[in-house]
Amino acid sequence: MNFNKDKHDLYLRFLNNIYSNYYELTNSSFYQYYQKIIQEEISLIKKLSYGDNRIITFFSIYYYLLWNGYLSLTKNFEFTEDNTEIKTMIGSSIYFGRGVCRNISAHFTELLKAVNPQIEVYTIGTHLAARKEKIMPQLNNVKYNINLCGINHAETLVGIDNLWLFDPTNFRIKRLEYSEDHKLTSLYDTRTSLLLDNFHFNGFPMNIIENLENYNDYLSKTEQISLSNIKLNSIRNEGIIRCKEGKYYIDEFRENTQNLFKKIRKEKRRVLKNK
Repeated sequence: MNFNKDKHDLYLRFLNNIYSNYYELTNSSFYQYYQKIIQEEISLIKKLSYGDNRIITFFSIYYYLLWNGYLSLTKNFEFTEDNTEIKTMIGSSIYFGRGVCRNISAHFTELLKAVNPQIEVYTIGTHLAARKEKIMPQLNNVKYNINLCGINHAETLVGIDNLWLFDPTNFRIKRLEYSEDHKLTSLYDTRTSLLLDNFHFNGFPMNIIENLENYNDYLSKTEQISLSNIKLNSIRNEGIIRCKEGKYYIDEFRENTQNLFKKIRKEKRRVLKNK
């Protein structure tokens, strides 16, 4: 795949400038509160999963909690741009009740990384122009986003057993199967992880960019094997049932995290003021 040199240089410049800002941010109270809330969310999802450690179970529970506002300070979540998102920690926008696909996937990625640091997980850019998606039907009495993303999209790439693409915005799951004979039908850009994820790369900037671009080449040889709507419905319904049966744990989580949410809101204002 031939990547545009201007885009290559743009990512390289960004990476060269990110280090000092990132390490300053990780020493801030905002970051500390962010990590505490992440751990509280993980604890909640584990309680709701009752020992079921499959990522699909985690995914279905997260989807329900997100779209019903349980992960936001005011118990309300709107699919809208957050003009005050914190770079490299854009998943935190979820706590303030707003975000789009990049915020949602970045937040889901951060949770998966915290649950199991050994798995390969990135928030990557995807293009939907060539993909004819069957949209999941909306359920009665449950707040869900349906088909809110346009052509440029963000999803969570997970490497465990196989390569998987999780879309927590539109509830889609795909297995990526490698084939030398596969013709490119959609473009992936793993370099977006530098912009979207809590920074976790080591090495020289040029080598990091080149490694990610090589990964893009590899992904361009993969075919998407989508889970059927029947299977997706089953997974989603299981998450709904678990959350409704575990409503006590959700209420407990919200009660225990209210002060944390308020503290991180205060610290976010401080971070933005000092920019």
